[in-house]
Amino acid sequence: MSLIADLREGLYQRKLKQCVKTTKKRSATSFDSARNIGLLFDATKEEDVRFVLAYKRELQSQRKRVSLMGFEDSKELTGNDKYASFCRKDLGLNKTPKKQEVLDFIKEPFDLLIALHTHSSQPLEYLSAASSAHFRVGYYQENKEDLYDFMVYGKSKGLRAFIKQMETYLNKIH
Repeated sequence: MSLIADLREGLYQRKLKQCVKTTKKRSATSFDSARNIGLLFDATKEEDVRFVLAYKRELQSQRKRVSLMGFEDSKELTGNDKYASFCRKDLGLNKTPKKQEVLDFIKEPFDLLIALHTHSSQPLEYLSAASSAHFRVGYYQENKEDLYDFMVYGKSKGLRAFIKQMETYLNKIH
């Protein structure tokens, strides 16, 4: 890696550790009792975006308030208006978001924050760690245990399988 890339990575890791150390009020939330849900997702692939938008509509039909935040892994946004999003241009030197819309999303005290990405994504992982959500759920990834309150492991890395497993486990919480 170059010196600048190493510096940026070091700054990111330092900021991430600060978020993990910060104590926030967390409490397990069942899926049924969650009324205010935040969904984080990778908005790079159009098929994932369509799936997440359909899932949002499904949750809204269950009378849940849903907020979306997508990360598009590109230099510029493609110009959607269906959900809030950010791209690499919206990241600071320490690879954390600087866009006000994203910072407001982090401060929102969601009952449940669901990270709908099954691969490593530093911007989305940072949002999970920094979130003021009461309960954070994500796909299991080794060495990422501090970023979530509950992680779901599955053999399939598909979003549909992840959501089905997550809902099954969260419905068992009372």
